Amino acid sequence: MKFKFVIASLAFAMLQGCASGFETYYKPYPQKSGSVTPLEPSRQPEVEEVSPQQINPLFERYFEDGWVSLGYSEFSGSDGSSSQAQAQAKSIGAHKVLYSCSLQGTSTGSLPMTVPTVSYTNGTVTSGGAYGSYSGTTYGTSTTYVPISVNRYNFLAVYISPSKYKPILGVQARRKSAEEQKESGNINGFYIELVLRNSPAAIAGILPGDTILKLDGKLLDDLKSWYDSVQNLAGKNVDLELIRKGVPITVSLTLGKLDDPK
Repeated sequence: MKFKFVIASLAFAMLQGCASGFETYYKPYPQKSGSVTPLEPSRQPEVEEVSPQQINPLFERYFEDGWVSLGYSEFSGSDGSSSQAQAQAKSIGAHKVLYSCSLQGTSTGSLPMTVPTVSYTNGTVTSGGAYGSYSGTTYGTSTTYVPISVNRYNFLAVYISPSKYKPILGVQARRKSAEEQKESGNINGFYIELVLRNSPAAIAGILPGDTILKLDGKLLDDLKSWYDSVQNLAGKNVDLELIRKGVPITVSLTLGKLDDPK
């Protein structure tokens, strides 16, 4: 029992001196500086513990309500508490962290424990009518093996905060997969995953699953050009050329203003 306590104490001390997995494996999303509502210094981020399957649907609901993701942490290991995820959220100024932990498996093995040993000998000897006594001490070591088992978990944390401004367009877009390219009949453009409620995109009737091909006649070939084009046209009337279930359509709308406070 004493040995196990020593091991646990050493492990705890090592963990205390190292960065948590949520910090080490944190990946930020690009955000315009000052675009999210800052977290008050005296406030602790809220932690929502959910299953891995619930994180994406939950984030989608937050996105539709005007929240954005600052980044995420994803890793496998034996240690990753919700309090560590909360600490990482605090360090980056996130208001909430969506946290999940699922058991990956258990590893078993043994740990050698070597301890010093001491043995004593004594006795008497007789020779030619004379006798005497003797004693001795022998020093050595003894090794035993202590069985151990370590649980490994999959950890995922998504850090979110409310946006400070009204959306310019109000969609979350990404490059299309090979299957989506085939379905839309075009390799260009971006797949719309989410649409923000009451945003210019929602008012214009843009739907999740649409593919945006062109903005005011300009073919969109990468996410940066897409982002820059939307920013440069903020507050203006534009035409978006879409593909919806293989059918080309054009939608006209007025983009929101740049840095328009909520």
